[in-house]
Amino acid sequence: MEPRIAAIQRESLNDKVEKRLRGMLTNGTWSPGERLPTESEFARMFGVSRTTIHVALQKLNASGLVITRAGDGTFAKEFSLRSYLNNASDLYVTPEMLDDVYAFRRLVEVECARLACERATPEDLQAMQLSCGVYQEIIRENTEQTGEGLLRRVKADMDFHYSICQASHNSMYLLAMNAALGPIGKHLENIIPSRIARAPTVDFLSDGRTTHQYILDTIKRRDWPACQKAYLIHIDHHMPIDAYQKAMEDIDRLERRRVNRSPQAEPENIVV
Repeated sequence: MEPRIAAIQRESLNDKVEKRLRGMLTNGTWSPGERLPTESEFARMFGVSRTTIHVALQKLNASGLVITRAGDGTFAKEFSLRSYLNNASDLYVTPEMLDDVYAFRRLVEVECARLACERATPEDLQAMQLSCGVYQEIIRENTEQTGEGLLRRVKADMDFHYSICQASHNSMYLLAMNAALGPIGKHLENIIPSRIARAPTVDFLSDGRTTHQYILDTIKRRDWPACQKAYLIHIDHHMPIDAYQKAMEDIDRLERRRVNRSPQAEPENIVV
């Protein structure tokens, strides 16, 4: 019986040139802001037509690696893995991935939160507080759950969770999070409008804090058990709204008991 061997995929000349230029950009051949050679110069360098170069540069523009200004030329942009993967997310995000979002977040994000409880520096706490404040401002002032308003809310939401991953000081978790931001963002865009419509105060505790702020406060006081409990509830978008609100009420009640039992244990205020 003959072995099954996958067919070799043909690669167009455009793709080959784009891949070569992509490698040169990510390896620092051109510094951010530096002007790239013209299409004619690239055509001579690679021995291809200007049309081939033009198509390759269009793809790099779409990926966010370069920017072309009419009449001025093409310039290298600062490479950001997060931005790059986010711009490319439409190419790799599938409906099946959206179903797996919670499992990923439960494994990777929750572990990042545990490490943040142990490792977060004062600078990390300031960055998390800043992201938390931006999110709180957006959800208090913006009631629009479609279009630009929804996208702003989703970005602010993810920025906060990303700051927790950064505070874990684990490069592999951060890499995994960068790769997952596209599916997570699309998942949030799908579920936020209906959840907010059914429960407008779903993001708030009775004392006025957002769930994000509560999670951050547990990290500030290095309280991993409380952080874990709140984080798991917060990211479980499969949980029915009624059950979610009941779980948050339980957390709220435990928090009031903690504060009443030891007032001095309240989280410190960090000025940003």
